[in-house]
Parts: sequence; structure tokens; C-alpha cells
Amino acid sequence: METELKSWTDEAQKYLEGYLQQVEALIRAQDVDADEVAGDLRTHVQNLAASQTGVLVTLPDIKRILATVGTPEEVADARSELGSKPGVEGTWEAPYLKQPTPPPWRPPVWVWPVGVMVVVLLPFMVYLMMGKGSVSEKPSDTTQAGGVEQTPPPKPVSGEVPGRLLQGWSQAGTNHTGYSTGYVLTVDGIRGEAMFIRSTAPAPEGVSTVMREVPAGSFRGRRVTLSGSIRSEDVAGWAGMWLRIDGSAGEPLGFDNMQGRPIKGTNPAEQFTITLDVPSEASKLAYGVLLTGAGVVWFNEPKLTAEGRAMAVPPPKAQTEAEAKPAAASSQETYSDAFIKANSHDYFFARMANPEAGRHQFAGLWAVTRKAALADAAGREVIIGRALEIAQDPRNSFDQRFQCCYVASAFEDVRVIPYLETILVSDANAKLRGVAACALGHFESSLADDALRRTLPNEPDAETQNWIRRALAGEFPRPALPHADS
Repeated sequence: METELKSWTDEAQKYLEGYLQQVEALIRAQDVDADEVAGDLRTHVQNLAASQTGVLVTLPDIKRILATVGTPEEVADARSELGSKPGVEGTWEAPYLKQPTPPPWRPPVWVWPVGVMVVVLLPFMVYLMMGKGSVSEKPSDTTQAGGVEQTPPPKPVSGEVPGRLLQGWSQAGTNHTGYSTGYVLTVDGIRGEAMFIRSTAPAPEGVSTVMREVPAGSFRGRRVTLSGSIRSEDVAGWAGMWLRIDGSAGEPLGFDNMQGRPIKGTNPAEQFTITLDVPSEASKLAYGVLLTGAGVVWFNEPKLTAEGRAMAVPPPKAQTEAEAKPAAASSQETYSDAFIKANSHDYFFARMANPEAGRHQFAGLWAVTRKAALADAAGREVIIGRALEIAQDPRNSFDQRFQCCYVASAFEDVRVIPYLETILVSDANAKLRGVAACALGHFESSLADDALRRTLPNEPDAETQNWIRRALAGEFPRPALPHADS
């Protein structure tokens, strides 16, 4: 039988890195080699992930694995070292396995006279050192890189969840690896849930932002204000809230990113506002919070108001016919290859829930699939992994979840079959289970047929049973990959 490769999604990798950073931060004050402990723990977690039945390690997988290891606090309190099991190297000791207590140390006889001499001579030695130069200074928390002093990245606060943002928001920018984003339930000075952007390197290049987009709609011809609370810590570059108004061709009609009044250094939570006039020809509004350089910012969900009145951001559009396949769209309603290449896959995943004005309702689905088709093998795996994460998470909108099932099934990658089967078996939404059956029907593989046959006898919904039977009958061949206009 052919061995399948194990791959990690971006969110799973980011979650593990955030967990390890918390462990390191908690044990540095315990005179323990934090780097060694974190390295051994990373190896242990990777070995556990490699033993999983699936071939794609997703965010739910890594959460389950880390739950068996213990919380960062438990790991830090235990101060575990490498295991000492006979014949086993590199075994991580779980926090609840206590290490034997060594016998109390008793000093040799010669220590006492030497100690007396040190006490007598120490003041004289300090006097000599101060006369010839300064006493050695305490090592600083900074590092040297190319002759430039750099501050290590800020340590995560308790309760931060890397890789998961509030619904409707996504990470964008020019550097995804140098920054971590996520949400936290409570932050001093900020009411309710907050999100964060945190540097993961001493001096990351580029910029990272947490953003969302909404149709211009009733904002047209009105003055809008974006407001939100932001708290900062050790921001070496700058941070700010931003608002952009785009026309139908994507051209900016208005923009403010607070670069003229940047947030720098460490500051308590403060309310900020941006006000712009929305022209009648506006197509959409994009807004969010950005960070460039080292540091961290926490912020609540920025709100839009128009002429003093709060404007409700349109919720994800409900899907009434889950089983209906996307119909063909005219070329004017789809994204061009140039536009697809210039934007991140998260941008188009967000479009699944909130289609842009003038675009087909499934333009986001076609764009994500097209971006995966244009990517290399590694890039395609990242996009498919992200699609599976969205499809399995019930907090996401139904539009996003069912379209992501079709993204996952678009490339004859049999590694996604167990994940689609999980949705088919356990998801609470019967229509989404029917979509998963259709997606499994795209595969010309006995693995997919076996998954459908295993599920059919236990499916309680008659309509979903019908979709499973039709998938087994071969009624859902894989559609051709989309080709965008150049």
C-alpha cells in the first residue's frame, strides 16, 4: 500500500508555535533551558501527529494532541525534562509524571573556610573593580543582528488563541510568517473579545493586518466613521487602524491608515477613529488594523457608523439550496487570473460568505479553486488544508462550509476523503452532510465509495440518504477546474 505524506495546515502550525511560545515564556524564569524543553516538546508533538490516521494535520487535530500533553501552565509547572525510560530516547514526560526528588546537598568540609575568605575579601575586590572600570552589567534582553540591537518578540498573554480570528475577519498583508494573529477572550482595557497581531521575530519585515470587506451599499454618498480600541506593547515600527474605499475596478477612492498619527511603543487601550466620505461610485469598503515591525497590538472589532448612525454589516447570506451546484457564471462576474494571483487565498475564502457587488455568488469558490490550480504542490496543500478547516468548523457560515467541501474535492487528492467522511458522519447540518456526499462522489476512488457505503445505513435524514445513493451511482462527476479571464 502506498504511504501517504503527512502535511500540516498553516493554522495547525501556527497554533503549535503559539503553544510552544507560551511554554517557553512560562519556564524561562525557572532556570530551565527553555529552548531545549520546547524543542523536545515539539518533536514529541510531531511524533504524535505522525501517528494520526489522517494525512493532513489540521487545527482540531493539533488541539486534541496538545490536550493530551497538558496546558502550557501544566507543562511549565512540571518543568519536565527528557524522559529517562530505559532504551527510549527523546521521550517527553507528561506533566503528571513526577520526577524523583534528589537527596539534599551537603557541602564538603573545605567549603566553610573558603566561604569566610570570600566574605572578607569581597568588598576589597569590588573596590578594585570599580576603580578600573564598571562592574559587569546584567545581560540585557536584546540580541544583536548585523550590529543592530533587537528586542525579542513580546511574550503571549494568557488565553490567546493563535490562528483563529473572529468570524468574518482574515489575516492579510505582505508577511504571514513573521506575524501571528488570533483572538483572546479578555484583554485589559478592551471590552469583550479581542483580536491581536503579534510579531514572531525580533525584526519582521513587511506588514500584517487583520481585515474584512463589506459592500458599499447604503454607505454610498454618506460620511462614515470607523472606530475601535487598540492597546499596544513594545511596538518598534508602527501600528494603526485603517479604512479604504474601493471603486468597481478596485481603484482606491479614499484611504487612511493612521500613518501620520501612528501607534508606537507601549500604550494602554485607547479609542481611535477614522472618518471618510464614501462616493456614490464606491463598490466596497475594506478596513482593519495593521502592524509593521516588532511588537503586539490587541484590539476589539472595529465598527462602522454612517452620519452618527451605526450601520449593520451584512451577515453571511443564507444558503437555501445546499444541494444546488454552482451554475456557470459569465466572464464579467468572475475574477481574472491577475487579480487572483495578486490576492491571498483568505481574501477569496472571505468572499464565499460575502460576495462582492457585481460578482457571481460563487466567484469566491472559483477563485480559490483557480488559485489552488495555479499554485505549486505545497501551495495547493495549504489551500486545501484551509478549506477543510473552514468546512469542519460549525462557527463558519454555511455558504463558506459547503463551498469549501467542493474546493477540497476538486483535485483528486484522496487524503481529503477522511475529512469529508467526518463531515458526512458527524455534522449536525443535514444539508452540509448532503454536500459532503456530493463531494465524495467526485472521487473515482474505492476509498470514497467505501466511506459512502459505511455512512448510508446510519444516516437519519432521508434527503441526505438520497444524495449518498446518487453519489454511489456516479451522478456527481468532478466538474472541470475553472479558467479565469486573463
